[in-house]
Amino acid sequence: MVDKDDFHLDYRRYAARAGIPITPPKNPQVQENEHKADEKLKTDTPALTPYQVFRAAAEKLESTSLTKENVDEYQKMLSEFIRLGYELEEYDITIEYMKKYLGKRHRDNGIRQNLAMVYLKIGNRKKCKLELRQILKNDPKFKPAREMLEKFRKGEG
Repeated sequence: MVDKDDFHLDYRRYAARAGIPITPPKNPQVQENEHKADEKLKTDTPALTPYQVFRAAAEKLESTSLTKENVDEYQKMLSEFIRLGYELEEYDITIEYMKKYLGKRHRDNGIRQNLAMVYLKIGNRKKCKLELRQILKNDPKFKPAREMLEKFRKGEG
């Protein structure tokens, strides 16, 4: 027989099992001050439009030069830029930055896969296939590219 209390774990045991750190409750005065700061930030800071964020990301990419030391950071910035460009349907600019990056790091299959997806989105199947083939040339075991090319062959893509 199952006791209904078996389903209600003590939050500490649940957190321990899930690996969630438990923080002690905050002082009510501290919580109130944080809430006031959040409200002030909301009223004092004008909201940015997605296009402003996109332009700021482009400027940051433009001002950052790609070096061996900052490859990971640059890839994160570029990935966020690609995501924004895709959502805002700013495909031409997104393609331009991906190509510029791939000119320096031509074996980055993740960015090349994103480029292929953008080409597919704008209806340029020929360039999409070329990018997918380049991925397989760099890494014959890259499964997503192989699967997409297989869909093209079957007429599903």
